[in-house]
Amino acid sequence: MNQTLYVINPNSIQAVTDGIDAALAINMGVLELSDKPKTLKSMIEVGKTLHDTHGADVLVMGCAGMASFRDPLQQAIGIPVVEPTQAAASMAIGRIRLGWA
Repeated sequence: MNQTLYVINPNSIQAVTDGIDAALAINMGVLELSDKPKTLKSMIEVGKTLHDTHGADVLVMGCAGMASFRDPLQQAIGIPVVEPTQAAASMAIGRIRLGWA
């Protein structure tokens, strides 16, 4: 299965599918993600395409196996990058701290 980077346009936050402007594969399977330099290079190329061609303001990673690439990808492209598993964990911790759990 190819891994995917999604772009979410913050100007259309209705339903998740309405807010996704583009989804592009990096054309690597999960096992190939262990080649970190190759993976980061592919993610940067696809991320730049999403930003430059599709007007991405935010990138959302499509696989938890990409988590270690979030920060270097964000630094390389210059827009926020969300890794859903990290985001969900942060939301859960926040809810616990606010007493909403």
